[in-house]
Amino acid sequence: MIRVLRPGFALLIAAAISLPAWAHDGPHGVVPADSTDAQTNGTYGAEITEKKPVQLAKLTKSPSKYKGKTVRLEGRVKDVCQGQGCWIEIESKDGTTFLAKSLDESVLVPKNSKGQNVVVQGVVTQMPPKPHEHHGEEGHSCPAPTWVVSMLGVELSTPAR
Repeated sequence: MIRVLRPGFALLIAAAISLPAWAHDGPHGVVPADSTDAQTNGTYGAEITEKKPVQLAKLTKSPSKYKGKTVRLEGRVKDVCQGQGCWIEIESKDGTTFLAKSLDESVLVPKNSKGQNVVVQGVVTQMPPKPHEHHGEEGHSCPAPTWVVSMLGVELSTPAR
């Protein structure tokens, strides 16, 4: 005999079937940093509000000129932290690179974002001489440059083909 399901039970089943689709989204619908999906487009951290980008070549040449200033950097993700996604190396079209890093690990980007277009907003910061340490991670080290952009927000997008 076929029994008719009660509406509440049917709703519960529908929610359970849909749960895997919802479970992958991180805060505000962004893909978590440990995602292995090819699609990494999205915003991580704060919204980008700076309108005019600083050229990486100018920043690399005279980082002290920008110390403490909030800047917008644009380019391509040349490399990314494979520990937690706490840093990215940004490369401009002329090959100049600069490191953007989440100093408090509040902005983590997907580990598979290498090659993505990137816009970073952050504060130009002179790093102390001591190395940055991850909590609970062995066998992982981060680059230790003198100057970084402390990431406040990151936007990733797929390069045009």
